[in-house]
Amino acid sequence: MPRKSDTAERVLQVADRLLEQGVRPTQQNVREQLGSGSISTINRALNEWWQQLGARIKENRDRPDLPDPVVDTANKLWQQALGYADHAYAERKAELDARYKEIKAQARVVEAGALDELKEMRLQNARLLSEREQAANEKHALQQQLIAQESDLVRLNAKNSDLVREIKQQALLLERGVTSGAQVDTQQLIELKVSLRVAQDEKSRQEAVCEVLSKENAELRKQLVDQDKESISKRHALETVIAQQDVRYDQALKELSECRRQLTDVLER
Repeated sequence: MPRKSDTAERVLQVADRLLEQGVRPTQQNVREQLGSGSISTINRALNEWWQQLGARIKENRDRPDLPDPVVDTANKLWQQALGYADHAYAERKAELDARYKEIKAQARVVEAGALDELKEMRLQNARLLSEREQAANEKHALQQQLIAQESDLVRLNAKNSDLVREIKQQALLLERGVTSGAQVDTQQLIELKVSLRVAQDEKSRQEAVCEVLSKENAELRKQLVDQDKESISKRHALETVIAQQDVRYDQALKELSECRRQLTDVLER
């Protein structure tokens, strides 16, 4: 067993003297009695003295070499030391319990906030997906309408071409009948003129319809372009929301992890 240092031996002696005087040995009053010495050395020696005190009291009870007043004083100091330790333990336990409750409450707040935020982002995500799907359906409907109107426009242009050709033929027949000096049936001439007029009116009407369809087609094409732009914008918004969800979810996980770490630290103390 290693030999105690001179300072440690003197600490034990001073502690015994203080105990005999009814004074509780502490680092401060022991050092004052010694006049010098390392605080760490005095502290280690005092710890050893307190550890040995119980065994010494028991031994003295078995072989009472010490006077009763000294034993009573030692018992009182021992009880005071135990009371001090119990009080310090209770204070530390209360402090740790309060800290535990505080961190646990913070964790619940963080978790509840993260869940609410995640719920809101999911709703926003669902809304954007619905809007994107609606925009896609509208675009498809516009495309179908544009195809139908372009087909109508082709058909009307073909019909208009037939009318133009018919008008030219009737005008040619009428011109030949007049210039040849041949007898032309008045009724037939009237019918040709009426037919020519009707054909011209139908041609004008078809041209007007074609013009309207052309304008509508141009408007539909513009709407399709706008739909494409809106779809791209909504897709970007959706991608942004998803990215924000990932960032916020990671942040929430970090905060929860930090709260759990703090709780673990508190429980392990």
